[in-house]
Amino acid sequence: MGLWSTPVLISAILLILTFPHSSDSLPNEAPATVCESMTPKHNTDPQTSPSPYTITLSKTDITVGQTMQVTVSTNDESVPFKGFFAMAVSKTSDYATAALAAGEMSQFDQNGPEIKQVNCKTGIGLTHADPELKKSVTFNWTPPNEDGEYVILASFVKVYNTFWVKQVSGVIRVRKDGQAQVRDKRSVNSNTRHFEK
Repeated sequence: MGLWSTPVLISAILLILTFPHSSDSLPNEAPATVCESMTPKHNTDPQTSPSPYTITLSKTDITVGQTMQVTVSTNDESVPFKGFFAMAVSKTSDYATAALAAGEMSQFDQNGPEIKQVNCKTGIGLTHADPELKKSVTFNWTPPNEDGEYVILASFVKVYNTFWVKQVSGVIRVRKDGQAQVRDKRSVNSNTRHFEK
């Protein structure tokens, strides 16, 4: 019987498939199960220090049926991020526990970093599709078909065991009456803050 008999070969394949990821590895994308906690399953706790990353909104007032842009980016070019997960939620949500996704996020720049939609049942979130270093990612958000106030939540992964969870953007007012008031983009990202668990 040769060295690679059937039982030995099967055992070798199973060992490869079940071998744990290196601590430096990073999944190509966030799974749909991340929608509630927005926390990577990386066997370590999120950072509690101020995040080096920012959420910038192209506007803070929007009419139902319109689309706006959201940019997640680093505040320091020497501190890029490898992964992220973002979704919009109602401002009245309990960010500490589960928050229901609202509206739909989608690709904005076809030449930018590769990203992937995540079906969060009540809405569509967005995540990275590769672990390459990123300084900035811009994407679209289309609000749900109802009045309300919303925020963008985003989690950022610097490296496998260093990440920040549920960063919160400024408030977006969604109106059905077509009376959305456009505000200066420069005043929007100053509201980005870190949510303490």
